[in-house]
Amino acid sequence: MMKKLIAGYDGGNIRYVISEDGEPYAAGVYTSNEAMAGDVVLAVCRENSRSSGGFFADAGLGRTDFIAGTPGELKPGDKFPASVVTGPRGRKGRLLSRDFSFCGFYVFAGFKTAPSRGSNGTTGGFSVTVSKKIRGVEEVSALSSAASSLLETFKCPYFAEITVRTAACGNYSTAAIDELNGFLTRAVDIANMTAGAKELKAGSLLYKNSFPDFLLATYRDNVFESVLTDCPELSLEIKKRFENAPFKPEIRTHTGTFSVFDTDEGARKLPDYMGRRFYTKSGAEIVYDETEAMHVFDLNSAGSKKSAAEINLEACEEIARFISVRNIAGIIMCDFIGTGDKNANNSVVEKMRELAKKDYARFEVFGFTKLEILECSRSRKIK
Repeated sequence: MMKKLIAGYDGGNIRYVISEDGEPYAAGVYTSNEAMAGDVVLAVCRENSRSSGGFFADAGLGRTDFIAGTPGELKPGDKFPASVVTGPRGRKGRLLSRDFSFCGFYVFAGFKTAPSRGSNGTTGGFSVTVSKKIRGVEEVSALSSAASSLLETFKCPYFAEITVRTAACGNYSTAAIDELNGFLTRAVDIANMTAGAKELKAGSLLYKNSFPDFLLATYRDNVFESVLTDCPELSLEIKKRFENAPFKPEIRTHTGTFSVFDTDEGARKLPDYMGRRFYTKSGAEIVYDETEAMHVFDLNSAGSKKSAAEINLEACEEIARFISVRNIAGIIMCDFIGTGDKNANNSVVEKMRELAKKDYARFEVFGFTKLEILECSRSRKIK
């Protein structure tokens, strides 16, 4: 689906909203002065854990994080590159990963920092997969062969897991390989910085995603039809990143006296999803609350004149949109209006699963409990 991106500076940060068909789809804040999800930082091994076969690491992000690994592989004081796993750092969940990745228009490249013996006889190695959406046998073979040929000759110290994306169809000799070559060079640069990291402290940035790179990595399956910013420099940065894309959005700079976010209907609706109460189009009320362990949605008919089954289906879209816009992750429980009708409940499950497929994150819908509470789970990790 084609989407619109609206972005503007808020202090030193970039605030953005993605809208679709006049409704908000996602929103967030990008900051250039601290590590965010997807950035690669220098981490330091602090303590080995003999019982669990891993170690605790510090990356200057406020707390140490446990990383699984081979016992004795790293000793206290050893430095290594690590990617930041989550955006807003809380008390729960993983903070760091020894694996890091880069997402492009044509190629997704993941790098495992644990060295292994590769097919080219050196440390490193690689695997190449081609998107299943590319059906032509010859096209798949050509894409795989071109990527493998480059990897065979490139001396990368990490194990590279390469996925050639759907957009690479017909571009294997140019755009896809150029992009892959850039990612491999970036990985080698990170390895070189880590090797000479005696003067660098834990948390030092080894690679920082630009705002356009951040968008590609976070919403990698989405296509922007248009981009509107309030800053010429930001418009130029996005234009340069998208100039070799298989799709080229219309990029404009807002020059009016009012906020850039007032120019888009979806962005104007964003405040409707920032509180605890929001509403369906027919007037039914949905109340949101969160605990340490889960997120809860409670639906009641309020002023709606529709039947309970109709209200439930209508509420599915609003709840799914709220979850996407707020980027909610964890256990999600939805208390719909009770109907006592198994078929009506099945329709709700099917509707939520259909909406979950459109989400940019991993969103699972399990079904109703005996108390007719819909159980769901969503990860901030992108698909």
